[in-house]
Amino acid sequence: MKNKGFFVFLFAFLAVLGWGYYEYQKTQETKSAEAKKGKLLQFAISSIDGFEKSSPSETYSVKRDQDGQWVIDGQLKDWADSDMVKNYFRDFEGQKADVVVENPEDMGVFGFGEADTIYRFYSDGKTLEIHQSSKSTFDGRVYLRVSGESRVYLGEASWARFAGKGYSDLRSKSLFPSRGIAVSELRWKRPKEKLSLEKVDQGWQVSGRPEILLDGSRVQGFLSQIESLKADVVTDIKVDGAKLTAFGLIGSKVQEYEALGQDVRRHLKVGSKQDDGYLYLVSSERDYLLKLKPESLEKVALRLDDVRDRKYAFQYDRDSVKKVLVDGESFVAEDQGWVRASDKKAADEDRLSDLLQKIEGLEVDSFGLRGLGASKKTDFSRKIRLEDQAGQPVFELQWTSEVLKRGAQEGYLVKTLKEPKAFFVAKNRLQNLPTEFTIDETTDEETSEQKDDSE
Repeated sequence: MKNKGFFVFLFAFLAVLGWGYYEYQKTQETKSAEAKKGKLLQFAISSIDGFEKSSPSETYSVKRDQDGQWVIDGQLKDWADSDMVKNYFRDFEGQKADVVVENPEDMGVFGFGEADTIYRFYSDGKTLEIHQSSKSTFDGRVYLRVSGESRVYLGEASWARFAGKGYSDLRSKSLFPSRGIAVSELRWKRPKEKLSLEKVDQGWQVSGRPEILLDGSRVQGFLSQIESLKADVVTDIKVDGAKLTAFGLIGSKVQEYEALGQDVRRHLKVGSKQDDGYLYLVSSERDYLLKLKPESLEKVALRLDDVRDRKYAFQYDRDSVKKVLVDGESFVAEDQGWVRASDKKAADEDRLSDLLQKIEGLEVDSFGLRGLGASKKTDFSRKIRLEDQAGQPVFELQWTSEVLKRGAQEGYLVKTLKEPKAFFVAKNRLQNLPTEFTIDETTDEETSEQKDDSE
């Protein structure tokens, strides 16, 4: 009997569960149907693989290429901006229209005819064609119809802006719109300045000068910036046949960027003449001249100073340090701890440890010294020297007592063992270094008296 009761309960439970699922599915289907009600674009955005617009003023199409990227075809062939295309489709998807007439006798009454603006969507072999008539109501609403249907819709006034959106609104402004490449060599040529970087097993290095260490993350950051850089204007001037001298794209003042990968080359030329505040550019991936504000280009200009390793100069083997010399005073590590070398008085180990840690955290702010007013006679009067057990230098840091200015930034000229050529470090970095260390001046007699008092 107990088993029979259990099975009755189980059957009832499953029946309720099934009924609940059925009601849920029914509700979801109703919601989906309500959401689609009145929408003329029934294709899922992700399934659309082509679009065409034709009107009395222009005709163009947008489709995916073999790599899945959007391109414009028609009166003008160019790259399309994928985000702009998807947003355009979403605008269509969000529009609703009401049926105003079923089976009209004459479509011309509603303005349909040769002046229609026609939108065609392609998805998985299917085509949806929407006609927008040239006629509108007093409040700006427009008449629409779908090919294959015998009804007239009335759409919101916002449909009017679809008719006004042309291919130029969908053009990509990227300098290099194709997919990214694995770059193995970089070249940047500026007037009186050339820089070539190459990727080796150890990372990035200056071509022919492996002794200059680079920060790989900074090089990759530059690559990301220029790969994502967008033009301010995409012109209708084709590169082929254009008189490049007229746009400042020929001559010694032209800047050039080149990125090389396996069987791939990306090239960019930047003109020297400005037109209404813009520079003209030629990209190896664009058929038309581009225009860009000089300040936008300056942000991604490749300079050696920007990609050098800024921490290497301050790296050392901390475990090897057995002696610290700071401005003429020295401290040594002994079995009982750090002491002042001159009288064996205990040193402040926390401050010494803080000093060693902060040295490792220092960074170069600029390797270039132009405009600092520095000379060969600059006095590097401040010094910190770290030695090993045998008295050999592990690290040495020297800097000037004179404060110099680099733009609005104050700082010092600095040299280290690893980077003996002077460079610039901001004032606040070196000011944070502890260079004075509290010494335990308590005598043995005072220590004995303090012990007696406590007893």
